[in-house]
This record gives sequence, structure tokens and C-alpha cells, in this order.
Amino acid sequence: MLRMGRPRIKNKDLFPGVVLRRGRYFMRPTNAETRKIMARLGYSTSMPLGASKEEARKKWVETFVLDKTQDGTVAQLIADYEEKKLIKLAASTQAGRKLDLKRLAEKFGARLYAKSEAQAALHPQRFLQPWELNRYLRENEDARPVAANHEIRAISAVFAWARTEGYTLFNPAKGVEWNIEEPRDKSEAPSLYPIVYAAAPRDLQLMMDLAYMCGMRVQDVLGLREAQIKDEGILVKPLKRKRGEVVKCRLFEWTSELRALIDEARVLRSEARGGLAYFGKPEERPIFVDRTGKARTETGYKSMWQRAVKRAGLNPKDLHFHDIRSIVAGDADNPTDHLGHIDPRTTRRIYQQKICVMQPLVTTPAANVEASIDEALRAWRKITAPELRRLVWSKPTSEIAQELGVSDVAIAKRCKAFGIAKPPLGFWARVAAGKIPHPNGVPPAEEGAA
Repeated sequence: MLRMGRPRIKNKDLFPGVVLRRGRYFMRPTNAETRKIMARLGYSTSMPLGASKEEARKKWVETFVLDKTQDGTVAQLIADYEEKKLIKLAASTQAGRKLDLKRLAEKFGARLYAKSEAQAALHPQRFLQPWELNRYLRENEDARPVAANHEIRAISAVFAWARTEGYTLFNPAKGVEWNIEEPRDKSEAPSLYPIVYAAAPRDLQLMMDLAYMCGMRVQDVLGLREAQIKDEGILVKPLKRKRGEVVKCRLFEWTSELRALIDEARVLRSEARGGLAYFGKPEERPIFVDRTGKARTETGYKSMWQRAVKRAGLNPKDLHFHDIRSIVAGDADNPTDHLGHIDPRTTRRIYQQKICVMQPLVTTPAANVEASIDEALRAWRKITAPELRRLVWSKPTSEIAQELGVSDVAIAKRCKAFGIAKPPLGFWARVAAGKIPHPNGVPPAEEGAA
């Protein structure tokens, strides 16, 4: 039975825990039982119930009286996964996957999951089926294709974990047809970088400079500690890696610019409130801190980055901090090693999107042809009677027409206008057969007179 809180002064007809805020109804946990049910659905302090009182009543009854998170439901499986497996993953992975699973719990939470593929085939209407997940992908194909893929991958991870724990042998997400994911266009990143840089606060500018100089991810920048500052340079050990993948550490040797950057970051750290007072191990002291002197969190960095992008007059989707790595991929001599990739194909496929500046060829083949045609036409227009007589008695008219870019008829008309007698029909065939000598540009009558 749900426990009542303080007696209501108004809205006495609402269910326990239901409050009205700005025209919408929300549920707040009243005891451990309601808190546990809300946690299964991905809510902590409040849960939306709708805009109308009837809608709020219906959802309240469905959620807290007819609890759908019973044994054998997808919601219960998600709740067990979050309680036993998800908490062991990285904080950023937990945040993203919880959001994905929250959406799927709202969509498929009440569905039962089959214990085996045979059971799913025998009762297709009773248990969650692959076609339902496929339909979910198609429904979100246009509006949010990448997000839908992430959500189905999250539910696939839940069922993969469930197989290892003995919950089920069937994964309905296996073999689904994924939405096509087009990579973001990062070709404009080099031109947008200085705009955001000019609008960013100084500590964010230092983080951007360090990410560019050393090809570091934002997690590596935020996680930079004094222990990584060596006499030889900065040791970068990537925090992001696949399970079982070899860690590729990089040592960036000191330059005057890199040394000045770290020194300025330390000065800013000492100027922060509480920046001089550090009670932990010296080697674990962060390089970049917030205003309170504590290590910058990923949430705080995101807020700072979005403010800088908006201050620069850009859309938050125009440039991400991660896009700095694509700039590095275009500028570095060895981008694969500079970015810490194991496989160079990753660098080429995702990061190398720099616009290649090329010089055009001087002329096109068509222009060359047009130039030769123009030159031949100019020669045809300037041809004299002696030159034409020599040509028509040196080679067949078809060859002359091809060289000058005119027709046989045009040559015949010009010969008639100049009063030049052309060789008779079959003349060049007899020359080729050796029956008569080649005239060599001189008509036979003129040759005999000479």
C-alpha cells in the first residue's frame, strides 16, 4: 500500500505523490516501493504523467497499481541489467545507455521476453519479436536514425548479458536491419575552430590547444594528471579503448608552445578558489580544474563548450570538441600515430575529411581540340591559290579536308573560285597502284610544259 505524505491543501482528488506543476502532472516518490518502480523506468526524482488529470490517473494506475515490471517482462530485465551490469561500466557509458534503455522501457517494457527462440516462434504474439525492433528502427529512420540504432544496440547488450546470466537464450535484437548512419561532415571544422576559439574562456582555449597539439580526446584532456607530466614530455594514455585492445601510449616531447600551455594551465589552477589547497596525492592532481578547484567533469565541460559555441553565433551541432581530432588528421604528418589509432583505416574512414586544395589543369581536352580547330580554320581562311593548287595535287581531297577542318565540298568550291583544276576521279588510286607517277604538288600539264 502506498504511504501518504502530508495532507493536501488543494488538489485533494489526486493520487499520492502526484503534483501539478505548470499545467502538467508529475509523480514524486513517496516511499521505497514507488522509488524502486520509478528507478526501473529510468526516473529518479519525478516522473511525467501527462497534461490532463484523466491521463495522469490512468498512467499512475498502470505504473504503480498494475506494475508492469514483473518477472519475465523486458522492463524487469532492463532493471536487473542496470542493477547488476551497467553500474560496472564507465560513467559516460552509464549515462548514455540509461537514457536509451529508458526510451525502450517506455516502448517495450510491458512485453514479455522469450526464454528461447523456439518459444518465441511458438507464441509470436506473446513475446517480444525481432520485427517489433525492426519496426521501431523504421519509424525513427528519418527523424533520428542514429539515436534509434543506439537504443536497439542498448537492448541488444541487455539480452547479450541476459544470455550469460541464464535469463534467456534468445536475443530479439540479433539480425535487425540497422538504419544507415551517415558520418558527420567535418570538412568545415578548420574554418569554425578559430571562431569558437575566440569566443571561449581562457581555460577552454588551453584545452582546445592541447587537444590539437596532442590529438587528445576530451576524456584524455579532462583526465590529464600531474603524473603524466614527465621530464621528456606529456604521456598520453587513452582512457577510451575496446575490451582486450592494446593500449597505445604516446609521449609528446616538449616544445616551447606545449611547455607554455601547461605552465599557464597550472597558473589558472592556482587562481581558482581552493586551487592551492590540494589534499590528495600530488601525482593525481588534475591539470584542468573548475572554479572551485576540483577536476573538471564531463558535464561541466559540455556546458562550457555549448556556451562558447552559442556565443560564437553557431549551432551546437556545427562544431563538436571531438571535431578537433579531424583537424589533426588533416594537418599531422602521421595522423594514425598522432591520434593514437591502432588501425589506420579508422583514421581514413572517420577523421580525414579535410578539403583537399588542388590546382586545376590549364586546359581541357575539348579546349585543346577547339584550339587546333581554330588554328586550322584560320589557315583555311588565309590559304592562297598557289598553296591550294599544291595541296590538291599533293594528296587526296579527303585528307586535306580533315587537316583543315572543312568539308570536301568547301575545298571544291574554293578550287572553282580560284580556277584550279582538281585531279580527275580515280587519279589517286592509280597513283597508289603505281600506274602513274606522283605529281608532288604540280599538275601534269604544268610539269610537261616545264
